[in-house]
Amino acid sequence: EICDKHGVLLIADEVITVVSGLTNPHGIAFRDGAMYIGEETRVSRAEDANTDGVYERPVSVIDGLPAEGHWSRTVVFDSDGALFLSVGSSCNVCEEESEIRAAISRYSADGSQGDVFASGLRNAVGLAIHPDTGELWATNNGRDGMGDDVPPETVNRVTEGADFGWPRCHAGNIVDPDFGGARGCEGVTLPSVTMQAHSAPLGLAFNTSDVLG
Repeated sequence: EICDKHGVLLIADEVITVVSGLTNPHGIAFRDGAMYIGEETRVSRAEDANTDGVYERPVSVIDGLPAEGHWSRTVVFDSDGALFLSVGSSCNVCEEESEIRAAISRYSADGSQGDVFASGLRNAVGLAIHPDTGELWATNNGRDGMGDDVPPETVNRVTEGADFGWPRCHAGNIVDPDFGGARGCEGVTLPSVTMQAHSAPLGLAFNTSDVLG
């Protein structure tokens, strides 16, 4: 059930399952008529070959993603067809064993040529490509246990090789009390926007019209 812009309640006539056989699906992106789905331990691809609105059983494109911890996986494509995948941390704050944790990785659409594109993002659930510049942007959910107002959540312009600091630094200038050390925020990429701590931004979109709000 949703409401339209006039506040009128809209109720769907029926519920249709368009794809099944998934484990903790979260992010969805479309490329060349196929649906790409970010599942907890893989990115899968499904096609609607007969165009009936129901996608055939998905097949794995990227396998072996680390399980548990922050389990949501977000996927987006840029205009060149590169697939970006965010994998959150396994913990509140810790040193990760997997380099793709707390990071955004870049792959070819077939799942090959994967590498870490940007790191130090505890849980970048919201990913979006700027419609004019083609830049990748990401939200980030900061760590817990430092108080009600610290650290702020962030929105970040993500460039290749950027390090946003987690676990040693938060929001660009807040040294972590457990992992920071004397120079914890040195060389860290600054966020573009900060917002209320623990507000947990989970999505990101760009307003391309001349009207705000």
